[in-house]
Amino acid sequence: MSLALPLTTWTQNALADIFNASAQAVFDKAFDHFLAKSVTITLNDAAISRAGYKKYLEKLKFPQQKASVQFPGLVESVDKPTHGPLETGVVGGFYEASITQGQATGRPFGLNILTSSLIADIDNDPTTAPNPPVTDLDARRVFKLTLVDQTRTIPF
Repeated sequence: MSLALPLTTWTQNALADIFNASAQAVFDKAFDHFLAKSVTITLNDAAISRAGYKKYLEKLKFPQQKASVQFPGLVESVDKPTHGPLETGVVGGFYEASITQGQATGRPFGLNILTSSLIADIDNDPTTAPNPPVTDLDARRVFKLTLVDQTRTIPF
């Protein structure tokens, strides 16, 4: 029996982990947990690579003192799983991330506010299965991500 999270909760948690990560290694792990290696990403009506999207987020985040993410609304459409037992489907909605930039022991120097609408196609990723298998593994990843982002930067 799986205790896997519903798709909207999984998406919220994954995005919160990305934006709340204050160290590069933690960010890398959260990013890899959210996006499949073969993900297709469209950002503001333009194709962007997975590596390009990662750099885009890193530029907004680092150096980071603190962050918060709010989800005014996410909805899901659940499909029959194709590559594993966990619930898969599409999540759509909006979120806003506020990232205060600055060195950990210094004065903050800016605030980035990212407002985003997203559509995320989520499926089980067969390439994440460990050997030997782990029954608690949540192998869901986003395979197609469509975003419309607007960023406001407020210098201090």
